[in-house]
Order: sequence, then structure tokens, then C-alpha cells
Amino acid sequence: MSKNILIAGKPFPASTDLADSFAINGYNVTAASTPDNSTTSTGAGTKLAPWNSGSAISARSLLIQAETNFGYTDNAILYFDSDYFVSQFPVFSTDVCSKISDTMICGFQFLTLELLNRIQQKNQKCRIIFILKTHPTVCDFAKSSALRKAAVSPASPLVGAAEAAFATFAENIAAISLEHQNLSTLLITGDSQNEFLSDDSTLASWLASTIESLDSAKKESKSVSWTKAGSKPSSGLSLFH
Repeated sequence: MSKNILIAGKPFPASTDLADSFAINGYNVTAASTPDNSTTSTGAGTKLAPWNSGSAISARSLLIQAETNFGYTDNAILYFDSDYFVSQFPVFSTDVCSKISDTMICGFQFLTLELLNRIQQKNQKCRIIFILKTHPTVCDFAKSSALRKAAVSPASPLVGAAEAAFATFAENIAAISLEHQNLSTLLITGDSQNEFLSDDSTLASWLASTIESLDSAKKESKSVSWTKAGSKPSSGLSLFH
């Protein structure tokens, strides 16, 4: 596999450390940015492409732009950073329902479906890496006195529901990959206390090493299990995370 990678979900500039660290590690990186961003590249060589997460057409355009930049995308990172989303959507109201659905649910689904379409059209292999950085929810706080004493605010029910939707979607795409010759997946999870998810540069270095290890294997082992960031990728069929 080549070293072309697409990063989406956590948009530029929030994804700068992750994207540029991959670029420094020798990857050809295209990072999704917000539609109003006018920057086209970073100093480390990351190419930027606008993405309206609420549009299926924009998901297709993002992949086409990534291919225009470097050729076929053989690794795609879909990053659900709950800490980031909590900071962007602290309000629990009807005003943000549609925006949260577009940003945290539909966008990931549109982009994944377009990746599956490109795999079929090109008849080439692609690995989709789902990263879920969790954040305690209101329900978690209700169950834990330690959390209630912590200096952190819970994710709103809307963000918490979107996090659960992402996890379920990722698990089911991983299940599809078991019978798909050209599709493989990697499910990565952890919270802000995980040293690899607390720093995107560290996360990128570990992921780059993991990807190289998987690429060098004679046959990549497929799994629907979640792997803690920093650990060896799981095997087997457990869905607990």
C-alpha cells in the first residue's frame, strides 16, 4: 500500500498536530477542513480540502480532492474526538440538534459510504481507521461520585448520543469488512487520560508505526474489537470498549 492518508472528523485547524505529524512521518496527508477555510496546505506539507460534513456531495468531493492531491486514498482516519465536540457544542437545545447530527453522525456515514464506493470502483484496498476519544456523559456523572467531583463538564445528551452512534456505526463497518476482500478497519478508543489520545502528535506517531506493521504483515487480521490507543491491534469478535 502507498502512504496516502485522509484525515476527517476533527477538522483543520484542530487536526493540525495529527495531520502534520503524519506528514513528518513520510505520509501524503489530506486533511478535511471547515468549508470556510481558505488555507490549502500547512508548512509540514499537509494538503487541506474543504468538507461540509452535512453533505453527501461534499464527502465525494473530499475524496476526489484527496486523490487529486496524491492518488488513491488507502488509509482514511475518521476521528470522533468527544472532548473537541463537547467544547464546540456545550449547549443542550433544539438550536444545535441539526448541526450535531450533520457534524457527528451524518458526516462520518456519508464519508464512509463514499470510501466504500471508491473501493468498489477502483477495486483497490483501503483501511478505514475509526478513532473514538470518549468523554463522560451526564449519565456517567450520575453513576460516579468521583466524576462529579472532577473539574470537567459532562457531554450533553446530544453529544453523548452522537458518540454512541459513532461507536455502533464503526463496529458494524468493521463487521462488514470481515467479508470484504479490499476493506479493512481499525477501531481505536480511549479517553483523555490515555497518553496517546491526550496528544495528537503522539497518537500520529503510534498510528504510523501500527499502519506500517499492518502493511508489512502477510495477511492482515481483521477484527471488530476496539483497541486501546497505544496497544497492539485486537483480534477476535468482542465489541466491548
